[in-house]
Amino acid sequence: ELNRQLKVSNQQLKATEQQLRSANQQLEANNQQLIASDQEMKKQAHFLQERLKELSCFYEISELVRTNITIEELLQEIVNIIPSKWQYPEIARGKIKFEGNEYVSQTFMESKWKHSSDIILKGKVLGSVEVYYLQELPGIIEDPFLNEERKLIEGIAKNISETIERNRAEEALQNSEEKFQDLFFSIALPLCLVDNDGIIKLRNNKFVEVFGYTEEEVPSLKEWWIRAYPNEEYREWVIRNWESVVKNAIEPGKDIKSDEYLVTCKDGSNRNIIISGSTIDDNFVATFIDITERKRAESDLLNKNDYIE
Repeated sequence: ELNRQLKVSNQQLKATEQQLRSANQQLEANNQQLIASDQEMKKQAHFLQERLKELSCFYEISELVRTNITIEELLQEIVNIIPSKWQYPEIARGKIKFEGNEYVSQTFMESKWKHSSDIILKGKVLGSVEVYYLQELPGIIEDPFLNEERKLIEGIAKNISETIERNRAEEALQNSEEKFQDLFFSIALPLCLVDNDGIIKLRNNKFVEVFGYTEEEVPSLKEWWIRAYPNEEYREWVIRNWESVVKNAIEPGKDIKSDEYLVTCKDGSNRNIIISGSTIDDNFVATFIDITERKRAESDLLNKNDYIE
């Protein structure tokens, strides 16, 4: 009986030992999973931290673009930002080259560990954005730059290209508008620029001098029709005729056909005016040639001829 009990106890001990061994294996597996999970969490946290740097970089650049600074100042500010957005900011340095000028980050040095992306305007390479690591990184034999960092530098270069191209287009437009206005106001004939809604956007000094109507008195065609053509029946004919010639000019892109109109000025006098113009997109520039004196001279000549006869 004693032997049987010892045998049973021994079997129970073996079973308990097996259970403990299995439990220990399970604990080890759980521990490995926890270690792997912790490593994955650290990896994900690092990944998110790097992506936040990228977002921060583009946000800071976009804020700089909104400020009223020169392109030169903008490029210097961008290159100052770049090192802090890389994985190893303490050994990262930045350089931007554009149209023969160079802009570098603080304590800049070049090294063999470099990545760059071209600044391209209208298909032409005008510069580059460059990032350097000053020393070899432990455990990294070849390329120390992350794929995300490569995409980031390409994004920065593209952002710079688009910003400069947009700024230059705005400057060209502004210069063009200034030249247009200089020419517009220097011409010694009455002129006005009218938009698609009939608002008189510009009128030169000669317009006010000949007709007497200021911007406050005639801000749009609506007021012009009433003041310049007080006779309702004649006004209706003028409006129909003018809208017809403007429409015919817009469709084929021709100049507005000239015609003679009798215009009533602010002082109550009537002047014989040949009105024509040119369309500019949905706007038009109206030109006014005063032939009142010529018409008066022709009338006087006819009267003299009738008197002689």
